[in-house]
Amino acid sequence: MPCDVLTMTEADQNSGLVVAFDATGAGLCAVVGSAAGVAASRVTPGPRGQVEELIPALEACLAEARAEWREVTRIATAVGPGSFVGVRVGVAAARGFGAALGVPLVELDGFTIAAESARRSGARGERVAALFGSGDRLIWKIFQLTDDGAAARGDATKGDRAAFDAVALDLVVGPAAEALFGSSPGMARSNPEALLALALSGAPADEPIRPFYARPPDATPPSRQPPPRI
Repeated sequence: MPCDVLTMTEADQNSGLVVAFDATGAGLCAVVGSAAGVAASRVTPGPRGQVEELIPALEACLAEARAEWREVTRIATAVGPGSFVGVRVGVAAARGFGAALGVPLVELDGFTIAAESARRSGARGERVAALFGSGDRLIWKIFQLTDDGAAARGDATKGDRAAFDAVALDLVVGPAAEALFGSSPGMARSNPEALLALALSGAPADEPIRPFYARPPDATPPSRQPPPRI
């Protein structure tokens, strides 16, 4: 399951090299580092381009860190919610790297990335909502942000704007916050330091990582059945 709680004192002390990336949003965030900190990172504003930019960004990070793929001991990726294409690109890339390198994978949910990125930008509160989606299709999760970390308070909730506005909150962060309210503290895009910390503290997945979609894809199966094979 994606990581719901981050306590910074529980960070993995493994000194191996970690590659983490988030391609689920309007841009791309990629980072290479270890328990010692960020060695290199790339953040692009978007609004699109994850497919074209992910691999070059990772290669550039490794080159800047003077490292090679064979040195990587862990891969972490955001699995959603977010852009349908971005989610699939990130999960597929992580699976491919994991299989090729024989290293464990860590799946990170976008709510936790949003909450921890905002926390590292100074946001604090007992009830801080990480908000995704648009229109009447919103999804959010509430966190407690303290100096020690970001802790989820319950599961993700889906609803429309009226349902979200009825929730008593200290602060709203995440990709949808800027679109709905005109501001989003620390969350114009993912923070490389937050992404690395979550990658280090997250438990490796026991099963193949899977994308998390806030809603079903817009595409529908064809109504007509294909002709029988001869």
